[in-house]
Amino acid sequence: MIKNKSGKLVYVVDDDIPSYQLIKELLSGKRIALKHFTNGVDLLHAFSSGEKPDLVIMDIQLPGTDGLELTRKIKATGDTIPVIAYTSYAMAGDKDRCLEAGCDDYVSKPVDLKHFAALVSRYLDG
Repeated sequence: MIKNKSGKLVYVVDDDIPSYQLIKELLSGKRIALKHFTNGVDLLHAFSSGEKPDLVIMDIQLPGTDGLELTRKIKATGDTIPVIAYTSYAMAGDKDRCLEAGCDDYVSKPVDLKHFAALVSRYLDG
């Protein structure tokens, strides 16, 4: 995928299409390119092809390899690409599990849209 004029590329890893569409709508005014993945195999293939996003928004509950394991694999390569866990897991300890797996931040569903937009901006804009 070619980055757009702003030069920012965000991978969204979520098998739930309505959740992806919410993220897409929320980020539509930010002039960034999105690439959607519904499973870990396709995500890891994109990384192995050399394409590097500026941010990964990762659902934790995915078919096959879960988002925590995918995050560990991404971080094990030495990549410093930030990963935001975007998950319906909101029980005590879930945030800690995400951060321990290497996620840089955590957002639980249903998401506070203002908070989420500010969080994404913080990672993309420095």
